[in-house]
Amino acid sequence: MRKTLISIVGIVALVAFLGGCAGGRGALAFDRLQFPVSSSPFIYGPDDRPYNPGELQPLGKMVWVERFWGLWWSWIPLSGTKDVSAPINAQIARAGGDGIINLRVVVENCGMNYVPIFNWIPLYPGCAYVTITGDIVKMAAMAPPPPPEGEPPPPPGAFIPKDKVKQAISASMNKLLAAK
Repeated sequence: MRKTLISIVGIVALVAFLGGCAGGRGALAFDRLQFPVSSSPFIYGPDDRPYNPGELQPLGKMVWVERFWGLWWSWIPLSGTKDVSAPINAQIARAGGDGIINLRVVVENCGMNYVPIFNWIPLYPGCAYVTITGDIVKMAAMAPPPPPEGEPPPPPGAFIPKDKVKQAISASMNKLLAAK
């Protein structure tokens, strides 16, 4: 019985020694995004219509990396909540895009979390890298939908050029002022 217990404790110690216990902890916020962002391959446009991949023009990739810290094997977060809206908005605007599709968030341990013996110490700080990636896209300009069947198209004379409107208003104003 005693030999079995010593073997189990030895295996647990070996796994902890090789695997490490340190880590980082925090939260991401996307509270101030100015563009639509989606983890799927489509986004909603300003007209609340979903734009499918065929209607989106890829402009480039968005990548942002944050680092989170923690103590007591990541039970105590040192980083808190980080709002990543500003760097994401900046990358979309710099590319001239309208949004992001295929957003991914990947978390990886830092190398310092694997330092033997130190990573067992509760006051040894641990960290984690959070990598945010996505595809910056531009919504294609869509042609206006065709008029419903049975309705005639609007007459071409319904459009009045801007300069003709200004001339008509100026003539009316001159008549009013002359009448006074």
